[in-house]
Amino acid sequence: MNTSLSDLKLNLIHYFTKINNYSALKDFEDDNNVFLVSQKNRSGYKIIRIISGDINAPNTNVDIVKNIVKANKREKIIVLNLVLVPNSSLFTSSQDNIYLSSFEDARFKLVYYFQDIKNYVFFTEEKSSQSKIEEKNIYVGQEKQITKNGQDKLREEFINFSKKLQVNTVTSKIFSVWFCFIPTALLALFYYGKSQGFFPMVTDLSTADVFFTATNRTIFLKAGQYWRIFTYGMSVFNTGYSKGGNIIYAIIDLIIVWIFLPILVKLVTGVSSKNKFLLTFFTSYIFLGLFFSLVFTEYVFSGVFIVMSIIIGQAFVVSIHTEKSVAKTLLKRKLITPTILIILISLFAGDYQDIIGIMSGISVGAAMCHLMNYNYEDLNYMIIPSLLTVILFLATIIASFFFIKYSPPKSQYLIYGLSQYAMLKFYSVSQLNDIYSNIGWNVKLMSSTGNNPIYWFVVSY
Repeated sequence: MNTSLSDLKLNLIHYFTKINNYSALKDFEDDNNVFLVSQKNRSGYKIIRIISGDINAPNTNVDIVKNIVKANKREKIIVLNLVLVPNSSLFTSSQDNIYLSSFEDARFKLVYYFQDIKNYVFFTEEKSSQSKIEEKNIYVGQEKQITKNGQDKLREEFINFSKKLQVNTVTSKIFSVWFCFIPTALLALFYYGKSQGFFPMVTDLSTADVFFTATNRTIFLKAGQYWRIFTYGMSVFNTGYSKGGNIIYAIIDLIIVWIFLPILVKLVTGVSSKNKFLLTFFTSYIFLGLFFSLVFTEYVFSGVFIVMSIIIGQAFVVSIHTEKSVAKTLLKRKLITPTILIILISLFAGDYQDIIGIMSGISVGAAMCHLMNYNYEDLNYMIIPSLLTVILFLATIIASFFFIKYSPPKSQYLIYGLSQYAMLKFYSVSQLNDIYSNIGWNVKLMSSTGNNPIYWFVVSY
């Protein structure tokens, strides 16, 4: 008896869904394609595609269905294509592409993959109408089960991910100490030291910024304070730097970082590898530290907002590439508020270096995260923006050694901040004056002799 291709198609759908626990994806079906999926089938094929037409015809649903069944983004999914043709003898089947034209054909060629098909009783042509009803019931039942399973899976994923966010991990604790507690302690130390007269030269937040943590080419190279590439993210003095700083800005900065930084860290490490997150962050942090310390002679860079912007850049990339739908949604939601807040506060304060620092942090954080998590076995044009970002920053750093020769204008914040080191005996007065001269400033710090020397500045013209 000749087998019609429609009967063959219906029988195959029935066999795979009833006997082998595959699920029919009705939403991705068209006249020529039916997709059947299974996560636990022993055949090794998570997807079976039944094709009633040209196997080479483009079908965008193939990649979508692959992404649905992937356990992780690097898993390679192979599709078993069953191509229904009037005469299979005219075609050559391969391991993943099998041409079928009859029940006997299917039983003979598929037994290698599914041994129980040899005992399966196919519907006859007379029962085709009943098989159509059966197919409809299969689809309805499977869709209900898929929907229920999908909802249960999302609910479980949401509960598990929410539990992760409630736990203070070692990584989140380290970041809270380094970039939340230390900036708070430095702000308290500044006001306590100011009230007790410990830091007579450090009279405002901008000078405190230079004294404690900030970096630029003048501080890093001319003053020789090379540790600044590690400390520049550990303060809240910088917002409103050009106006001497502002305690209200500093408190707002602290509130934002205490609220959002631990959450962002837990979100990213909850989705991606903790080790990759740490490697990406500290590579970006030190790379940006070198950039700020070598390229800018006048603008001063520091602040926890740069740290947050690096993590925001990382989180943005992770939210795009994660396969976990709940994590993707939460990441995107949690990114919006801190990103808007740090940009608005910096704009309101009116300092260009804050905006430059934030934009640089987001750009480098995203680029480094993309490059360090990229699957280099599958190269494509998507890597180009990240490569260009890193190359542009690196080229600017290298160019700074050859083209930046001028002396910055005198800054009272830098002069007072550096002079405090001499008063604390970190530099001698003569060493500090050599630094001023090396910078190109006609300023000298003078001091009297004795146990309690008096200090004053002399400016030559």
